[in-house]
Amino acid sequence: MGTERLFGFLKPRIEMDSWDGEVKTLPPPDRVKLPLACVGQMPFVPEVQVGAQVRSGQILAATPSRTAVHATLTGEVTSIGPLYTPDGREIQGIELLAADKEVWVTASPTEDLRQADADELIDGLVDLGFNSPWKPEDLRGHIQGDELLPVTSVAIVAIDREPGIAVQRRILTDFRSDFVESVAAVKIMADDAKVVVVVPQRFRGELSSELPNVELMGVSDDYIDNDWRLILARIAGVGNLTVRAAREAGLVLLTAEDVAAAGLCLKKGLPRTDKLVTVSGKGLAQPVTVSTRLGTPIGYILEQLGLEVGDGDRVLLGGLLRGHPQFDLQAPITRETDAVTVLGAPEVYHPVEEPCINCGRCGQICPVDIQVGLAARYAEFGLVEEAYDAGAHACIECGLCGFVCPAHRPLLQYMRSAISARADAEASAAESEAEVAQGAASEE
Repeated sequence: MGTERLFGFLKPRIEMDSWDGEVKTLPPPDRVKLPLACVGQMPFVPEVQVGAQVRSGQILAATPSRTAVHATLTGEVTSIGPLYTPDGREIQGIELLAADKEVWVTASPTEDLRQADADELIDGLVDLGFNSPWKPEDLRGHIQGDELLPVTSVAIVAIDREPGIAVQRRILTDFRSDFVESVAAVKIMADDAKVVVVVPQRFRGELSSELPNVELMGVSDDYIDNDWRLILARIAGVGNLTVRAAREAGLVLLTAEDVAAAGLCLKKGLPRTDKLVTVSGKGLAQPVTVSTRLGTPIGYILEQLGLEVGDGDRVLLGGLLRGHPQFDLQAPITRETDAVTVLGAPEVYHPVEEPCINCGRCGQICPVDIQVGLAARYAEFGLVEEAYDAGAHACIECGLCGFVCPAHRPLLQYMRSAISARADAEASAAESEAEVAQGAASEE
């Protein structure tokens, strides 16, 4: 980390570091847990029961739009019940116990993505259970809401969200041919929509000849330049933009990993079962990126890498700036998990309720100019609306405010609590309105 002097203050400059090393493929675990809910999607409805014997790639649950959860192991459904997200929310999940022999569902491959037409690609993605922004005509009459919004621009981000993580960048180095072919398929499905591929600046020149029909946006190694929300805002020509607001405006965000996985699954004719995860921290000289089955317990990955978690150590899902502490090492790897970080006991900070000292450093470093100190104090005492008025709604959760706070206040966590409370209130209000509307309709 370097520093630069600005108006007499030392302002941290955090850069996205780079490291070498191949992706390590881990053997399948003996047990997986698969969540039945994803951010921004309807819950999945189970299509199997406890005790069912399933094959790898078999549909376990699906939404009305046929987005699906697939078995990532061959084995038995041992439970369908509560599962907890990294931020502590209770959702439903399915647990599988592996059989001795792996058996896959029948494959239906697409031979050449570049020669396929849009309808073939769109139908293929739906058949494989992907949450695609493009829907076949025969399905459009059965779905509603955000899934039917038009697509005017597509942003494919091949950059990682935090320093020390190498998942999206690994797609550019280890899986480039799959990625390039998959981007061509996206271009076919997107039709007239603009396709922007966001890459580290050092990759921009060499990729220009491989991706001739898309716009390449290069970003610097400065951490905040790699923020996905700010990149979406830059593409849309506004100051700050949430992923949901971007979708409502016709802008779709896809990660390089998801795009490459979709293309590879189309070519194989099998659903996605794997995830790349960067593991770093205690016991590792440098980070390691592994490929593992979706639903793999965190503890299994650490065990395979020879890492032990002792008393006082902490495990984060994510990196040091944005990660969530995870105390259950049986919690699963999901499609949103890009990193696991292990902190040794001496590195763990135990926060106390220190008051704000009004130094203003959090507001100075905030890339979206929120009154962080004020918003966090409101959130601390449950004043959610006041926190929103002070700018909590614009938080991009970069973690820089907590990084520079001399009072060591958990500022990011306060902001997250306000955002979460507001989202829960809006969901509850929407549910109440739906119940009232349903009651009125039944009376008529």
